[in-house]
Amino acid sequence: MPLQERFASRRVGLVCLWALFMARGLFYISFVPMWEGFDEWSHYAVLQNIAVGGRFLPRVDDKVSLEVQASLALAPMPGRSLGTRHDIYWQLPEQERRKREQELRSLPAAWARIPAGDGERAYQGQQAPLYFWMLAPFYRLAEGLPLPSRVWFLRLFSLLLASIAIPLSYLAALKFFRERSMAFGSAALIVASPALMMTVGHIGNDSLAVLAGALLLLTLFSWKQSPQSTWHATALGLALALALLTKAYFLALIPPLIGVAALQVVRRPAHGQTLAVFALPLVFAAWWYARNWSLTHSLSGEQIELAARGATQISLAESARGMNWIQAADFTFLTHIWLGNWSFLVLRSWMYRFFGLAAIGAAVGLVLRMLRRPNSDLWTLIAFYASFLIALAYHAIRTFQVEGFPGALGSYLFAIAGIETLLVVSGLEFLTPDRWKPGIAPVGILCFAALECFGLLFYSIPYYTGFIARLPNGGLPALQIGQLREGGLQTMLGRLAVNKPDFLHGAAMPALFALFLAATLVLAGAVLLFGRRNER
Repeated sequence: MPLQERFASRRVGLVCLWALFMARGLFYISFVPMWEGFDEWSHYAVLQNIAVGGRFLPRVDDKVSLEVQASLALAPMPGRSLGTRHDIYWQLPEQERRKREQELRSLPAAWARIPAGDGERAYQGQQAPLYFWMLAPFYRLAEGLPLPSRVWFLRLFSLLLASIAIPLSYLAALKFFRERSMAFGSAALIVASPALMMTVGHIGNDSLAVLAGALLLLTLFSWKQSPQSTWHATALGLALALALLTKAYFLALIPPLIGVAALQVVRRPAHGQTLAVFALPLVFAAWWYARNWSLTHSLSGEQIELAARGATQISLAESARGMNWIQAADFTFLTHIWLGNWSFLVLRSWMYRFFGLAAIGAAVGLVLRMLRRPNSDLWTLIAFYASFLIALAYHAIRTFQVEGFPGALGSYLFAIAGIETLLVVSGLEFLTPDRWKPGIAPVGILCFAALECFGLLFYSIPYYTGFIARLPNGGLPALQIGQLREGGLQTMLGRLAVNKPDFLHGAAMPALFALFLAATLVLAGAVLLFGRRNER
């Protein structure tokens, strides 16, 4: 195939994946209620304090603004957070709800600049600052809008940041598989992940973390292929610095990266380039971790880490022995596949078990592949993934010490979604007969789509609109189709637009849902089309 035609084909694939990601993401940032994303109101408060206060760095003891504090009392809130829970909110008299909605839309602009003296802490000031620096200019652009519209536009900017990870993941997969159909399928699985959409579809630095992880993977493969390239070494060093200024959990990737660098030096001496890989993060990111250490005697400065140190006299080793590791792993896996945001909505257990069997199959295939056809790049991915899992396990122990519950959110794994997807596809591909291999990604996408649509239509949307409510034991029943008769569907659509920007009223939400469904189906079809070509 001529070079120009190959480039054009690759470009079409990149644009297609990016557009489908955005089409799906637009629905998520629109239908999910304000502050329903994990820690969203606190992330927003930190961003607001930086944008309007002109400060370089936040503090964990900063107060939220009067605007944020008022919104916590007016808007429906996640079940584990402050304020009125979603299902209770819809039991309020209609007049009370309309009054709250009007007050939320008309909060005085000056309140954004006034700290709430006795209000909540903007505790996400513990986070590395890069995301807040990047979104501060966009906050100032949207500053004159009502709060619901401002939140939507900031969600959109966060989604755009995360969307860059899709073409980067495709290019990284292309370097790994050296086959466009496999690369396209791997990146498409990331696009299809419902839990990833929930993770990046709200205000929070998780969206930038997904981008940083994808960039880190791509630059790592580029440097491994050309270890004596100063450009590739510099790109990897800058990608690592960007990641470390986004989330502290990227510290977990430094040990395996040191191992990769040591092997590179032994095989092809490139001391200057290797030095650049680690010198750049020291120059650009080390100051943040030195600051954390000076203030908290902890590199991460993470609140669970600090709370665990002061909450118990039980040692880390004793806590690890006393923790239920099966429960911890189950919680992490569950929250990695599908979770209804900060309200912790979960689906039927057998649905998670189905994906668990697929994960076990991928792990078995990966082990067999490494035993029969060892691969340097595959060993690198395994080392990075294992190191990240060890960091998650450490976080789970600290959470157990503080809260008595052994768990770490599986959404953290989306920072290395590219690594995970390459491992899963590699394992499943090894176990799959040749004629069925093009169907691995489309089948995975359709399984994700079935899970996603069931979760959205029978749990998330009904819960956010008051059609289902938690039982006394904490359980949540699924929506009954009969509830949509006699105007129920129209009522649900109307409630979806409550506390949302004006442009999401009327037919906008159904249109976005139709676009979301179409994009999901087109994604599966596009992967099948690329799979048939199967060109190197």
